[in-house]
Amino acid sequence: MTCHWQHPVNYTNKDTVHVTCFYTVRHSNLTYQCPKESYNGCTFSHGEFMSTDYVLQVSVRNTRTARTASAIFAVDTSRLVKPAPVEHLIAIEDPRGSGCFSVFWTHSRKFHPKVYRIQHQIVGQTQMSVLSAATNETKLTSCGHSPYTHHRFSVTCFPASIWSGNWSDPVFTDAWTSMTAPGLGPQVTNGSFTSAECLVATRHVTVMWQ
Repeated sequence: MTCHWQHPVNYTNKDTVHVTCFYTVRHSNLTYQCPKESYNGCTFSHGEFMSTDYVLQVSVRNTRTARTASAIFAVDTSRLVKPAPVEHLIAIEDPRGSGCFSVFWTHSRKFHPKVYRIQHQIVGQTQMSVLSAATNETKLTSCGHSPYTHHRFSVTCFPASIWSGNWSDPVFTDAWTSMTAPGLGPQVTNGSFTSAECLVATRHVTVMWQ
């Protein structure tokens, strides 16, 4: 988690300005110094971050005048959660050539409740349509696709245990529907041709069908 703050004025001499940050967490009476402090923020690494509510106090002291100003910020970390992207996303066409795809994926955090959003696009179109807005399954069947067309699927996930946070980065996979034989062959009728006059022992014949 990275916290940023802005100063109300642009200090012309930053050497006389000393910035400190301290924090406490919910259900704790202890105060800690913010890690990796800088002039405009601090950063909690993976080992330092706790999934709870934070209260930060940022103090700015003018070392020349000995004056100090402070501000307090509350951070609800549940609203910052962004799950990892899904893994092993694949779309497999029904071998019967029915215009259906079975879409499968996995996630590294199997025991953390989450919902998935699956979208589809025919490659070349500008927008994606939502096939499922919120499912907890890790598979989906999508049907009704024309033969020999190029399709793109994307999957994102959202933390379901708190219903607050951010959607993960999308993961994409492409697939094609197979070529299929037409259901009806060409049709001709008697006389569906034209014949030109024979010239130099050659006659041009045009055959027409539908």
